[in-house]
Amino acid sequence: MSSPNDRHYTSNGEWVKPDSHNLGYYTVGITAHRASQLGTINSQSFNYNTGSTVGASDSVCSLNGGGSGGDVHGALGGVLRNERLFDGPNTIGTDPWNSDLFTVQANPSDYNALMTAAQYDALIGS
Repeated sequence: MSSPNDRHYTSNGEWVKPDSHNLGYYTVGITAHRASQLGTINSQSFNYNTGSTVGASDSVCSLNGGGSGGDVHGALGGVLRNERLFDGPNTIGTDPWNSDLFTVQANPSDYNALMTAAQYDALIGS
């Protein structure tokens, strides 16, 4: 299955999608490939509060799955504007393309430097 073309990607398996209502705001989630590596996601926690400045490689959120866990990085350097805790964290694992984890306000040029869907799919061999 191909990754959606309406967003960009990191090599760590995060997707980044521009917010259609707020210029310079980007939602971040994990890809289906990354979700399959984590398995059932039992819990999530945030390592920063809304309003904090985060770097692209900072661990903003931690996801804990059945026997494994993983960090979700900022993907873009900027200001954390919104964090989402899900009532049922496993929705992230079962519907990762529609489960955004947080929003970052960042420079649009940083977004454009991320991988396209085709580049990400080539990276993971999809």
